[in-house]
Amino acid sequence: MASNVPEHKHLDVMISYSRVNQNVMRKLKDFLIENGLKVWVDEIGLEAGSEFLNIIGQAIVDAKAFLIILSKNSATSKYCRDELALAYISNKPIIPVALEKKSEILSVLEFGMKLTLASMEWISLADDMQFDQQLSKIIAAVNTFIGDTDVSEHNNNSVKSQDRLVNRQISKHKKLFHDHEEKDFIRAGEKFIEFLKDYYRMEDTIPWTLFEQKFYEINGPELEKLCSFDNEGWLLGVLYRELEVLEANENVTKQQLLAFTDNNIDIFWENVEEQAIQSYAMREVFNMDSSVRIPAIMNLSKIKSPAVMEALSDLLTDKDPNIRSVAAISLGRLGVQNNLRITRRLINLLNDSDRLVREAGCLALGHMKAQPAVRKLVKLWRNDTISHVREAAQCALKRIGGEEAEKALHITKVLTEEIRALTTKNNTN
Repeated sequence: MASNVPEHKHLDVMISYSRVNQNVMRKLKDFLIENGLKVWVDEIGLEAGSEFLNIIGQAIVDAKAFLIILSKNSATSKYCRDELALAYISNKPIIPVALEKKSEILSVLEFGMKLTLASMEWISLADDMQFDQQLSKIIAAVNTFIGDTDVSEHNNNSVKSQDRLVNRQISKHKKLFHDHEEKDFIRAGEKFIEFLKDYYRMEDTIPWTLFEQKFYEINGPELEKLCSFDNEGWLLGVLYRELEVLEANENVTKQQLLAFTDNNIDIFWENVEEQAIQSYAMREVFNMDSSVRIPAIMNLSKIKSPAVMEALSDLLTDKDPNIRSVAAISLGRLGVQNNLRITRRLINLLNDSDRLVREAGCLALGHMKAQPAVRKLVKLWRNDTISHVREAAQCALKRIGGEEAEKALHITKVLTEEIRALTTKNNTN
């Protein structure tokens, strides 16, 4: 892909902004360059077409740090939202620079973007009197994060750093919301944790219906101040999936909760925040309307980690069939092997009502050489009503290979030839 992105390994900072704030962006960009940093920013304009959007996505993946200029305009920009999400799943240090009061910007942020940015330290350029002083803070922050990135790369990204999709600035001990006006929500969260502790002292299992009821009863009034009812339901959906409720017959066992909280129920809300941001960011990046979806898929090998693979696996159960398809294709590109959980979820896609999802599932399983999928793929190859799905299943079986797949291919081929021969004979009589 031709691009005007600087040599990838030398790119320090990528700047995301709204074109309404272009003057401030240029001043900030020049200041960073004067201080020896390699900076990339879109100054041509997003209307330049899909190829340029791909270049923007490439710059985010290759930069050592991501700086987002926040204003009411950028806060409501789909492009800025997508770019922030890609920076998050790429595990980039994120530096929010606010041109207006934080409270004013937060008031127009949609829930997922607010969730992502709320716990990060913002640098304010809202006060003209302190503008130059704050610029120095930005330089210090960028240099600190770049230093951290260089050390991480030198150490070959330790396993621990890859375990979760957690941006460096999100402290494990921070709560879901941090501003003074949200203390009531923090207290409600603590009440819910106390409910869980009290219940598990007497029982080992909470029915999901009771868990859901208490979640709304205790947290609902405060959640309503922060997000819509749809987002409350989305948050519960994240919990339903992460607590593996379906696998436990619609129950939340004590063992599941302890696994979710690393054996410390007190950090329940911190882990809710972590999983919610991760789910939001992955969905934002990989949905069909995303401006960064293609560069994200093309660069999966660079952002590949257990956390990214797990998050893509979660998207296999998304309500949107397009997202399920993209997630399957992405996992296929990664060539994940010997991961039974991901394999099982992809096999489940072969029962999907959407034919593109079934087709994507077949191809992903083929790339993964998933032996456990052979019987299901054979059934799909022989019986699916859609020819493209049958062809994808056949292609997958050929890629997987092995005795079982080859035997099934041979038997089906022989039977098909015999049926055709018999049909031809009957037609000639």
